[in-house]
Amino acid sequence: MTTPDERTRSLRWAHELLGAISSDGELAAEIRERAIAASSAFPSPQTIQSLIASNAERLPIDMAIAIEAARALLVDIEASGFASAPMRRDILYTLRHFPLARAAERVSRARFAFGIESWVGRDN
Repeated sequence: MTTPDERTRSLRWAHELLGAISSDGELAAEIRERAIAASSAFPSPQTIQSLIASNAERLPIDMAIAIEAARALLVDIEASGFASAPMRRDILYTLRHFPLARAAERVSRARFAFGIESWVGRDN
């Protein structure tokens, strides 16, 4: 089972990976463009910490959609075999505790009685 802290760490790694994918000249332009599009609304570590600090009850829908787009992109890259071995390893580590398909969208509709920190942690 994934803990909130593990999920947050995975989201932070995905944020970093999207930047690396966007600038990786070895990858197809379509993949880089998908990474740029996903990263535009993807929550930064600071944004996640702000949501926790404000005791947000929900994940904003634009962030949920970006998380889902990033998950789909990472799965596609890993399955394609076109990325370098180190990038594929980083993708596998990131996906290990990444929100499952459609989970972020469900979280955007849910209301957390104890705030969003029950879904994402502080990743200290």
